[in-house]
Amino acid sequence: SQTKLYPSHTRPGFEWDKGFSEAPATAPSSSGNDTATNPSLPHLAPSSAFSPHLPIPPERPQICHKIPKANLGPMCEPDPKNDHVPVPEFRQLVNYPNAKHFARCVMCNDDTHKIPKQNKGVCTSCDEGVWMLLNSGMQIRWCKGCKNFKKWISFGIKGHSTKCERCRTQQAERYALNKKERAIDAGVPAEVVESLDKNE
Repeated sequence: SQTKLYPSHTRPGFEWDKGFSEAPATAPSSSGNDTATNPSLPHLAPSSAFSPHLPIPPERPQICHKIPKANLGPMCEPDPKNDHVPVPEFRQLVNYPNAKHFARCVMCNDDTHKIPKQNKGVCTSCDEGVWMLLNSGMQIRWCKGCKNFKKWISFGIKGHSTKCERCRTQQAERYALNKKERAIDAGVPAEVVESLDKNE
């Protein structure tokens, strides 16, 4: 029968298990497949530093700061300084870029809130807030349509909506088109369908 070996610390998933080590390969023993009697099999070396838990990712200087909701108005105030400045790439916005590998939020480094798959590691608490870039003062917010951070001012008069103004407009256009197509399929007269377009 095939001998089942212990996992090696050199393989993915065991890079933090410093207690794993491999014994030098020697000729197999005739006494069986037990690691205590067969020196050719890898064994678990005793180590006081060994822990079955993955470590918490190290902190780094914060990129963004979450603005308390009590300090926010219904919408973003004009920001002439950052008017023509593009939003940095997502990887340049997150406070803890490696936290998602530990099932923690990339913004707050917390694991108490749900992290949707489409959120790129941002938890449900952080995707509802408004963030400020510490180096520029730019205010950003997570858009569930773009699946990325956008300038808060791009959310328009509905500053606390889950989608930016562009995504809301596109959603309204798709809804109007689907409504018109359903009316045509249902046999609604052409003049009534045209009135739907005027009313939108």
